[in-house]
Amino acid sequence: MKYPLIKQSLPALLGEDFYFPHEIIGQAFRASDFPDLKVSSFSTSDRVNLAYWEAGEGQPLIFIPGWSANGAMYFHLMHILSKHYHVYVLDVRNQGFSEKTASGNRISRYAMDVKEFAEHLGLPEAHYCGWSMGASVMWAYIDLFGTQGIRTLSIIDQAPSVYCHADWTEQQRLDAGAFTTSPERMIDSYVNMTPTNQLVSRTRYGTRLSLFSQCNQLGPGGHKRRHGIHRIGAFRPCHQRLARRHPNQDRRAHRDIHRGIQ
Repeated sequence: MKYPLIKQSLPALLGEDFYFPHEIIGQAFRASDFPDLKVSSFSTSDRVNLAYWEAGEGQPLIFIPGWSANGAMYFHLMHILSKHYHVYVLDVRNQGFSEKTASGNRISRYAMDVKEFAEHLGLPEAHYCGWSMGASVMWAYIDLFGTQGIRTLSIIDQAPSVYCHADWTEQQRLDAGAFTTSPERMIDSYVNMTPTNQLVSRTRYGTRLSLFSQCNQLGPGGHKRRHGIHRIGAFRPCHQRLARRHPNQDRRAHRDIHRGIQ
């Protein structure tokens, strides 16, 4: 990746068009369907290039993704909200189009990145939304810098505890949102798709994981069935791993996913 990125369109950045999985009927599902979407970058105080996605006009709305996520997972949401807001999605360091680095991989540093991102944009105030790990980043932001500059804050899908302790009861596990018993088992569940804590009963973990499936896991025809759901490769911003797929394939898969999760 050559930095800086300056308002590049997604097809230009990838060198080809891309069909997004999990199509929403009536909404854009190809990168070329959303020409206002641009990708840029800025350099942090510790000299790491962070990419961000933006579209629309109006009050600034900044999304901070969860662990391993990136702006591509907000494609449909940006397309809808850009009609009312100037929407930004920051690719956290080592995620998405942002630079890969061994330094600064701490929540406190991510919070500093958010502050420097707002300063780069020249925004005295903005709406913020943190999802999963992004919520932790925003709590750290408030701890470090206070609430000045935050017009509103939305927190989505943050579990109080990702993993649980051995002496917790079933109710304690459920109340905390913990889906596995150790950090090692959590990592193994993402890397190898191994089962998580069997005692946690009210979770749609398999559905959520389907959003994170990678292009290199696809089977023939671009689909791979797992647990009754077609697992379609969610966008991973690395053009070597992207595969062209006919839009009809995505429509068929969308119907299968809808049936599978009902």
